[in-house]
Amino acid sequence: RCVHVNNDLVFNCYDSVAALKQATSTGDALFLNHWNHVACTYDKTLGSANVKCYVNAIVGGVTANLTESLNKSATLTLSLDTTDFAGNIRDFRFFDSQALTQTEIINIMNDTTSAPIPVYQLPLTEGTGNPRDVIGGLSATLHNGASWITDEVGNHYFNGWTLADVDF
Repeated sequence: RCVHVNNDLVFNCYDSVAALKQATSTGDALFLNHWNHVACTYDKTLGSANVKCYVNAIVGGVTANLTESLNKSATLTLSLDTTDFAGNIRDFRFFDSQALTQTEIINIMNDTTSAPIPVYQLPLTEGTGNPRDVIGGLSATLHNGASWITDEVGNHYFNGWTLADVDF
């Protein structure tokens, strides 16, 4: 899950004994009142520095070491409590069979045709109810006041919808 701490985004992962592993963004990578592209990756084949957080395709200054496989059957939580990310989200994608490279992250951010295909994607175009995955048909459940909005600063997406005060 992503946590916002001292102008950094912090990506939290837990190993098999529930030990916390964290990677952070670079503090000056976030642009206020603009859309930011955030990508968090884990690649167990690297051995070290394998948990990373990218903001606008810039890898953060702190990486983590996690050498185990993640439990992909556990509930995926984007945000959990008051210390977690609270903001607007538009288009969530999840990849479970590959760790994205910086080039792939740039391709996703720029929405190029060579961008990899996720296994799970919430384009957040519904405008009402719970978000629905357009690839596998799964749905997310909104909690703690998350709501659909159309008038946030910088919304330039064709569908006009995003989620505000996200705590999925």
